Amino acid sequence: MLFWIHLLACGDKSTPLPVDTGVEDTSVTEPVEPSNEPEGTDEDGDGFTVEDGDCDDTSPWTNPARDEEPGDGIDNDCDGKIDEKWAGVTISLYNAGGASSLLTLNQLGNVESEVSLNNDCAPTYLAHDPSVLGGFIISNANSGVGRVSPTGDCTVLADFSEDEENPSLYGVLGQADGSIIASRGDSLIQVSADGTVEPVVSWDANILGEDGNPNPNYQLFVWSIARDLLTDEIALFGLYGGFATWHSDTGLVVHRSISADTWDGRYAYAGAEKDGGGWYTLLFTSETGEISVDQFDEATSNWITQKVWSEADQSAQEFAFPQGITIDGDSGDYYVTADVATYSSVFRIRNVEGGAPDDLYRSGSEPSWTFYGVVSNY
Repeated sequence: MLFWIHLLACGDKSTPLPVDTGVEDTSVTEPVEPSNEPEGTDEDGDGFTVEDGDCDDTSPWTNPARDEEPGDGIDNDCDGKIDEKWAGVTISLYNAGGASSLLTLNQLGNVESEVSLNNDCAPTYLAHDPSVLGGFIISNANSGVGRVSPTGDCTVLADFSEDEENPSLYGVLGQADGSIIASRGDSLIQVSADGTVEPVVSWDANILGEDGNPNPNYQLFVWSIARDLLTDEIALFGLYGGFATWHSDTGLVVHRSISADTWDGRYAYAGAEKDGGGWYTLLFTSETGEISVDQFDEATSNWITQKVWSEADQSAQEFAFPQGITIDGDSGDYYVTADVATYSSVFRIRNVEGGAPDDLYRSGSEPSWTFYGVVSNY
């Protein structure tokens, strides 16, 4: 009785209650056709809602399915970049026998510029510096954070090489305010423009416990990191195939963790974000020599292979040791740095069915050279 009183009190007073007449209702109710309208806000009627990533819901010419139109000052494809046009790559050239440099290649694989670094800086992981036009952020010999000017002046902002507990530093990301986010394997740190270091978040990165057995509290060991320009979410790529994300609002979310018991011999040295969304990593299987580009599927918490090569079919003979990956946001093609014997290469993998790696650029025989990080230029 209380239930029905509650309904009467909360219901529409102008609507009479149904009356049971004792007569069976034989009328046929026509089925309601499902709506083809997108769920969410779509004021401009272009088929994409704000929830889908439409960054301007007042214009039908701006949505995630549009191509970018350089020169109009608008983010037509809603990927966080304005008037971008893919213009090639810049790679970190680590030279153990002399001055290291940043090497820029155009779309055809021709060397557009090479900037030698001073102060004995040794670039490994690489990122653009959004606070300085033409500047870069580097992981310095995987033990520090450096800022590189457009002319090659390298300033080491933080150095951990003397840290007995953890001398390592891996992936780096530049921020518009001049600060830098970097991974130390077991944590993210923020390095300000004056070199001040502050912790951001940490996690358990010891895959084995002190007794040598698998550590049940292990989460992931992070080398490479990437950022989604639209959401400001940071992806953390675990060395053994794990994956997590971090955002100031949601904190650390571990989507996939690989234990010592479940590890299958694959290494993920590098990861990248694709314009418009999507996390990709470069996986190398040590037991077979197989290399693959995989996209992370949050619905299943698995890596989904997009491209794969193996030594068995001789398609990866010269693809011996992969280092870094970036993605052409216009075409979806992948660009990978790799070393083979005394050569260093930048491979292009077409984003088409059957697309196989081909040389965009190959160095001369330089035993002291290693190509590490690679970023796309727009």
